[in-house]
Amino acid sequence: MKPRRRNILLIVILILLAGGWYLLAGPSSAQTASDGDGSGNAGDMLPDRPLNPVHAVSPFTVGVLLPENAKRGELARSVMQGAMLATKEIQRDALKENVRAWFKLETLEIARDTDSVTLAARVEVLDIDALVCGLEHREGQCFFDVCQGLKMPLMTFNCVSPELSPDRWVFGMGLTPEAEGRAMAVFAYEDLGNSRAGVVFDAGNAGFTAMASSFRETFESLGGNIANETDGEKLFTLNATGSEGLSQAYGEDSDGRLFQTSGFNPESYVARVKGFNKRYEKLYRGIYEDEDEMPPPGRYAALAYDAVWLLADAHRRSHSTLGEELKAALSQTRDFPGVTGALSFDELHNCLRDVTILELTGEGPVFVATIPRD
Repeated sequence: MKPRRRNILLIVILILLAGGWYLLAGPSSAQTASDGDGSGNAGDMLPDRPLNPVHAVSPFTVGVLLPENAKRGELARSVMQGAMLATKEIQRDALKENVRAWFKLETLEIARDTDSVTLAARVEVLDIDALVCGLEHREGQCFFDVCQGLKMPLMTFNCVSPELSPDRWVFGMGLTPEAEGRAMAVFAYEDLGNSRAGVVFDAGNAGFTAMASSFRETFESLGGNIANETDGEKLFTLNATGSEGLSQAYGEDSDGRLFQTSGFNPESYVARVKGFNKRYEKLYRGIYEDEDEMPPPGRYAALAYDAVWLLADAHRRSHSTLGEELKAALSQTRDFPGVTGALSFDELHNCLRDVTILELTGEGPVFVATIPRD
């Protein structure tokens, strides 16, 4: 071979090798530091949790189910903002490890009459590996059928029962009625010092009945008495009535103060909650004309944030996008450091966490107590 041709061939080979090395190595640390919001250090926004992404060849894709015209709903907006914040942090974590984007977030707007076949087709086209349900209505729950049929985990903000997911593909982020009833009983007896209580509940609703039963059993086990009538005496009253979508227990003391259970305390002094609030405000304050009017992140934003991080953590531990392996990893979650508390799942895949008690005032909910989980 002539020297000139040999030199040209060597140059071509070197160029190809250099390009291949770049593709394998990913962005340099200098590029990583300049990406993101211009802060110069992606790690500054990361939550305080021991997570490292899997060096995945193809991205792990999470789909968020939202109601149609999602931008019009405050709940949908909160869910999307919490999920996007988590995704941004997960991707930045990947950049710190010089790993190309391994995590994707897709949104699917769902109409009330969407059927499972239509939704399943959309999920498969987007190559989604797991779902987060940000829907507040309970009509046409085709997403339960979809996760069963496609064998993929689904995170919902409600609690779950065996009837909803016989094969345990659904993971409930919400408090169970039993946990709410117990927490309200402990609060009434130990924190407020009530020895007598009344219970008002909808006997035709299984959730309200379970909540009332849990309240009654816990309150009496602590030494309190349940009265059928107030008899003019000071009582704490559990109110477990209302729409089927009610997801909190409500209580009222003798002075008319109203209390509510919740899975998130935005006023917490816990470092990871304070960090979450700060990062949330930094990312979204620009969408408000008056930044002082920006509300703090609510429980749906916090639940969506934790749901996305839980799925990322399950993917990290399972090293897989296969439904069965992701489900197994989620089932084994123990005391995950979420912003809604240390999270674990029971045998029905309902979330176990401490319960926050809020007082409902004219100026909004105010934190009053945390009841440790049983």
